[in-house]
Amino acid sequence: MNEADFIIDAMNAGKVPGTRFIRTCVICLPFQCADDEQCKRSKTIFCLADETFASQISDAGFEFANYLIKSELITVDPAKFKPVVTKNTEVTADEETEPVEQQEELTEESDFIEWLRKAVKLYGVSNKKEKEKLLVLKDIFLDIASRYDDNAKTLLVIIDNIENPICRKELIKRLTNENKASITAFHHITGIKPAKTYKERCTQLEKITKANYADKPLPYVSKLTTDQEAYNDTFYIASENPDKSVFFIESRGRKWQYNGFEFFIQRHDAGLYMATEGKTGFKMAANCKSIEELQDAIKKKADSEGFGDKINGLVDKNGISPLYKDE
Repeated sequence: MNEADFIIDAMNAGKVPGTRFIRTCVICLPFQCADDEQCKRSKTIFCLADETFASQISDAGFEFANYLIKSELITVDPAKFKPVVTKNTEVTADEETEPVEQQEELTEESDFIEWLRKAVKLYGVSNKKEKEKLLVLKDIFLDIASRYDDNAKTLLVIIDNIENPICRKELIKRLTNENKASITAFHHITGIKPAKTYKERCTQLEKITKANYADKPLPYVSKLTTDQEAYNDTFYIASENPDKSVFFIESRGRKWQYNGFEFFIQRHDAGLYMATEGKTGFKMAANCKSIEELQDAIKKKADSEGFGDKINGLVDKNGISPLYKDE
């Protein structure tokens, strides 16, 4: 298993990214020095941790874990999302038994993750009602989060299986105040309006069953302005795994062509504009206050010497956006 898959599995199992302060003293065993006077050597490592166990990850892995949270590809309980800091790590007799207990818990979580992956692949394949839910979900995530992938689909599987204790726990974890797309999707898929605060929502979700769900998903109408509603062209944003390999995430924007190239413009909640080059999926300009400013920035790059060669080189290196694969 590569680091990216490990991070995704661990975070789906409840671990969150953080930092850990460790001792690396030459006069004692590594990571086990508690003597501040004798041990002056130390370092901070990046890790994924829950309340009982931490696993070290690379710098790139730490960035990837935080990207998953920021992009709403994986959600975490906001109460747990804080650095994990351990100043003096000593191995005790109680801690020596921890890996066995932890392994039993992780086996159950791993089974859930594998089941969830399979369920996502089958979701909507032959079930008309599931297809209808997927269409609503896609509109919501592309509208609010500007991206849609299999992790968004897992929300539907969890909602449909809320009476499973693990699914209920996962749903509560996902519907935080930071995850507007997930909260909106839950409302439209079930017909149940989520409670206003996270604490009230947790209490609400503990009592809900499938019998409380509406028969059909509620229609979703974009909350965007008239101008923004024109941003409905599908394209793909390039993103990097910790090993620097590139994958593509579906998104939505407005197509704009210049000098033989296609760019996709998006506007964020803050009112700032950004643009992505179509074939590579890479950002070309960002944080522009107006369409005119953004287009001027793109023109400057597109008119520069060797721009076309750079685009072709990135396509050769990373592959072309799924939008153009059939061409």
